[in-house]
Amino acid sequence: MLLTNETIGKQIAHHRKKRKLTQKELAANIGLPYRYVSDLETGRRVPRIHTLARLATGLGISIDELVGIR
Repeated sequence: MLLTNETIGKQIAHHRKKRKLTQKELAANIGLPYRYVSDLETGRRVPRIHTLARLATGLGISIDELVGIR
């Protein structure tokens, strides 16, 4: 799978919805602004590796799973 801002964003949204979390809930759980999570999911922002780690931890999955490598 080709990793682009959009594909990573779709993966974040997929895993968030799978856990029945809103963007605001996920953002609050991992200490990020809600708008930033929204921008990640729509591909407007590029997540840094430490942000991916925080998102993965907040979603209870690995970074590999988060970005769709597994």
